[in-house]
Amino acid sequence: MKLTIAFTGAAAAPLKCGVASARFSACASCLDAVLSTGKVDFWWNWDTQTKVDYTALSPANQAKANETFVPMIWGQVLPDGDWDFL
Repeated sequence: MKLTIAFTGAAAAPLKCGVASARFSACASCLDAVLSTGKVDFWWNWDTQTKVDYTALSPANQAKANETFVPMIWGQVLPDGDWDFL
């Protein structure tokens, strides 16, 4: 009896790499360094807004920071502001 293995075209999505830190607001150069690696697909700072001084980021990373930020809702109270990201 022959065993045949068939591979389908459906492959698993590649893994994504992300980083979280509540300290990015106090260390924008840290976020700049992380984004400069080119390896980060998303990031968050445990809030619904970035709260980072974008002027401290390189021009390329200013755009990348906006594109890859993931707002977070957590805790026991509703966050301030609008929820347009939902």
